[in-house]
Amino acid sequence: MLYSPTGELERVGEGKEATAWRDTQTDVVYKFFDLRENGHLGQKLELRADEAHGCAVEYESAKLPDILDKLAVIHEAGGCPTEIVGLADTGDFLIAKQPYCLPYKDIAADRKRAVEKAKAVMPTGSYRQTLWVVWALGQPWLLGDLHTGNIMRDHAGAPLIIDAHLGRIPEAWLHTQLSLSHAIHRAQTWRSTNILPSTAMLTEGSDDEL
Repeated sequence: MLYSPTGELERVGEGKEATAWRDTQTDVVYKFFDLRENGHLGQKLELRADEAHGCAVEYESAKLPDILDKLAVIHEAGGCPTEIVGLADTGDFLIAKQPYCLPYKDIAADRKRAVEKAKAVMPTGSYRQTLWVVWALGQPWLLGDLHTGNIMRDHAGAPLIIDAHLGRIPEAWLHTQLSLSHAIHRAQTWRSTNILPSTAMLTEGSDDEL
């Protein structure tokens, strides 16, 4: 299925969702997302009611549209440039490609810089896991799972997000979770103006303005 006219292909990794191959001549990485018979394709984030936290984020099975959204959001939000190639002729793999990236140097510092490049905002409160909100494709998204394998550097040395788990934010949650509303407003403003509003500026407004 995978063919390069240069004959210089090497397997560079395998994760929960995809297997990655690098064309060493072009320095491009091809990711093969395994589409299962039941339609599942990786995982996504989803908000659930939680007595202790009000709401919490859990992992749920994703399907093809969810992964297509994820790849598009990573690209638009300032993560690793990502191109959706399409489905394999056999129909059982989604193929995407990215430029080959280099390892992180300091995971805490590099994650912070990569998150800032994506203009992602961390909401206050506890959601059972570390969570950010990012504005892309005209709407807000939950962003998480930024472990060591998902933070790398481009060839200029700039840290960036190469993969993550994402999820949609139902509007109903915004009426009860003000911290999410505030984070969304900050992320949207940051995206549109390139200026991140302070938390203090948001507390002066009414909820109807968010």
